[in-house]
Amino acid sequence: MGPHIFLLFVGLTISLGDAALQPAPCDKSRKVFTEGWGVITDGPFGSNYTQDSHCEWLIKANNTHKYITLSFQSMGTECSYDYVFVYDGDSFSAPLLGSFSGKTDPQNITASSGSMLILLYSDTNYVLDGFRAEYSVTSCPGNCTHQSQGMCVVNTCVCEGDWGGKDCARRLCPEDCGATQGRGSCHLGHCRCSPGYSGQSCSLHRMDPSGNRWHWLSHSESGLSPRSAHTAVYHDETDSLYVFGGYNLNQVLGDLSVYRFETSRWEDEKGVLLDDDSSTLVPLDPHILATVLGQVGVAGEERWGLHKSSFFRNLLFSIADNSTLSIRHQVGDSQRPSARTSREAVGSVNSAKIEHSS
Repeated sequence: MGPHIFLLFVGLTISLGDAALQPAPCDKSRKVFTEGWGVITDGPFGSNYTQDSHCEWLIKANNTHKYITLSFQSMGTECSYDYVFVYDGDSFSAPLLGSFSGKTDPQNITASSGSMLILLYSDTNYVLDGFRAEYSVTSCPGNCTHQSQGMCVVNTCVCEGDWGGKDCARRLCPEDCGATQGRGSCHLGHCRCSPGYSGQSCSLHRMDPSGNRWHWLSHSESGLSPRSAHTAVYHDETDSLYVFGGYNLNQVLGDLSVYRFETSRWEDEKGVLLDDDSSTLVPLDPHILATVLGQVGVAGEERWGLHKSSFFRNLLFSIADNSTLSIRHQVGDSQRPSARTSREAVGSVNSAKIEHSS
């Protein structure tokens, strides 16, 4: 009797496991997810999505201050005909974060409204294997890159001195600005390029004989705002790239942005810097910051660019009232930037990049 009961128990376990691993194909359906983590897919692994159909998935956090990050594991739709749309909200009137088609896995997408709506649309032509993605709900964007390069404080990432971005995933001076090759040096969280060099890491040289490779001009959270369908022209006399108009997935743009290769900075038509991180003021409670710095210890303070003798560090630990301190992107005693709060990117993730050809 005992062995028969054991075999029956194992059989039930296998059946339940198989059912969990084989989701039903979606076809004009809508699912709501409220857990902190989950998997979204159009159907069983190895099968195609439904032809001439649509499917919706709504992810809802337990409050509007949470962030939802979507990470694609695979992507395959009929290019230019079948799409995956992602919205920052619970309806199609919410801001569109991105529309994706083809076989290229999109980069991570983050919604800041506490809800994310996903739509898969397919037409009457042929279909492919669809997509599979994981989502996670966190108190800060990207959980501040898994808390390895920053800490989450009141739904805002406070990044260590060498890191920036809304999720502390962006190195402020990538490749150390090519200092060992004489391309540039890191100065207050920006690469200051040597004469003849340009770009985010000073990788683009005016007389580079190799060519045929991409160079990042700026990161996605400052400088040129995310857009598509814009017009761009290089003006040799001013050594500048002029970009006008475009579309940011939600509205038509009519601004003029200028990239100065001499300074590796974006400006508006009036010459005002568009990527000046030091102009950002973010209110943070100094008591919370002091508590966080107390948890990381002295070694952690040094990583965050806070030196024992710095005024900013002593101020954080000495304020005793209940006021809220509005801190600027503070700078320590050296060229290494201090801990900084992140900024929200506007619209979909996008960075300026240029291909240099010989």
